Amino acid sequence: AVILADMSHAGVGTGTGAEATTDVQLGTETNRLAPTSTISQANQIIIRTFFSNANLPSTTTELGWFMNGSGTANSGEFLARALNTFVKGSQDLNIVLQLTISRS
Repeated sequence: AVILADMSHAGVGTGTGAEATTDVQLGTETNRLAPTSTISQANQIIIRTFFSNANLPSTTTELGWFMNGSGTANSGEFLARALNTFVKGSQDLNIVLQLTISRS
């Protein structure tokens, strides 16, 4: 799948604006990493990215996935954004993007 081959990074940030179909980047990106694992099975793509506690802001409020990007904030093609609050403590954060592809 092209999406799987082109998926380059997931990012976390502190933006709080509502998700919109017109989003082209995270509101306030603080860090991004390459996916830890990618799986393609049947009509699903699963992309996991592990953020250690050291790679997180004090409170993460947004997550995003990018294709053909680099480690630089706001680089690449923006695929998806989600709001989710994770308060930094002693835990790490593993984010998962699961896409179901419909082929016709």
